[in-house]
Amino acid sequence: MVRNISITISRRARQVEARYLKYKSKHPECTFCKIGKKGNGNEIIDETKHFWIVTNLFPYELWDGRKVLTHLLVVPKDHFHNIDEMTHSERITLIEILGRYEKRGYSFYGRAPQNASRSMEHQHTHLIKVEELGE
Repeated sequence: MVRNISITISRRARQVEARYLKYKSKHPECTFCKIGKKGNGNEIIDETKHFWIVTNLFPYELWDGRKVLTHLLVVPKDHFHNIDEMTHSERITLIEILGRYEKRGYSFYGRAPQNASRSMEHQHTHLIKVEELGE
């Protein structure tokens, strides 16, 4: 079966993008390292020994050209720049988390450190649930 192929399009709403840029200018430090501390703002959805699953404070509006219903982030508790810096056990845990959320209808995406679109040095993986066609 041939499926329609779409170019991955991601976008935040203008107001959300403006809030994000303002937030980044006021918080140049790694805000992901502050998850779990009082007043961080990220709602922790789930937690393992090595990772937090949190709501994205600045969610995308569109992903793959579809409306985003839920935008979560998988964030390592330790500051890593890329997955290769993690231990074998941490990488296995990350794959298990991605598999669990994939079963629930989430797509996942992470940017390489060299990607110009990556705005946080701290490695993180996006979990994105989109509105299905016909919804």
